[in-house]
Amino acid sequence: SMLAVVAVQTFGTTRYGGRLGPTANFETYGNAMFTLYQMVTGDEWNLIMDDCSIQEPACTEIFTKLDEMGFSTGYAGPDLSFGDCGSAYAGFFFVVFIIVCESVMLNLFIGMILDNFSFITDEVAEIEDANWDTGASSGQIIALANIFKQHDSGTCLCAISGIHFLMSVMPQPLGFRSPSGKLRYGD
Repeated sequence: SMLAVVAVQTFGTTRYGGRLGPTANFETYGNAMFTLYQMVTGDEWNLIMDDCSIQEPACTEIFTKLDEMGFSTGYAGPDLSFGDCGSAYAGFFFVVFIIVCESVMLNLFIGMILDNFSFITDEVAEIEDANWDTGASSGQIIALANIFKQHDSGTCLCAISGIHFLMSVMPQPLGFRSPSGKLRYGD
């Protein structure tokens, strides 16, 4: 966002070139944000840099009717304090912008990979808790699903009359079967 403001201030009046034009320019803050987003994705940022590096005689440094020597420049509009040239520092600005943004994106990508890797290793290292104090593990959920499959007759439904039998087969804390295999009602 700060770089968009800098780009508008530095390249806002730069004349259009090979890539700098209606779809990529720094005339307004919104256009600058859109153009910088295009550049982060790699959309011909080097051509935009070249267009923003334009210098005299390919552009007009200051729009005035007379040059420093008093001769006519051929400009017919009002005298202005700016021109349509780019900046000599455009190469530095764009290269630093690309390096910073790509390193941030690379760090985000590596962070996502490491986060997923830690999630996978945590799941592998998870110790099943018989009381489910920390929730059911994936192995416990699979065991419950297998018990249910044995008693649902292939319908994925369980009749109310079969609930007591299903609960007597399921392990605690959902069912009545203790870890030792004995039926346990109440506390």
